[in-house]
Amino acid sequence: MKGYIDELGNLIRIEPDRMISQKCPFDNPPEGQDKITCGVWCPLFGEAKETSKGVSLKICQVTIQFEEFKDERISEPVTDNASSSSLSKDEN
Repeated sequence: MKGYIDELGNLIRIEPDRMISQKCPFDNPPEGQDKITCGVWCPLFGEAKETSKGVSLKICQVTIQFEEFKDERISEPVTDNASSSSLSKDEN
């Protein structure tokens, strides 16, 4: 899976045919309104961690594994062995 955090802090998943804003599974909006977008402002949004398989990101109660991932709030890519001081290293 590919994904990124946009410049506003929203989590975006990239699928073969489209980009999808990750929605909050706990949001319960009034009828006719969209759920809020998952993003860095949420206390359940973890730090991206570089692993041997790419980048893992814990959100809510799950960990998503990305083969390619970029944080557009910073100028350096997160994957491809980029050394970024904003990432935690994890060899899992």
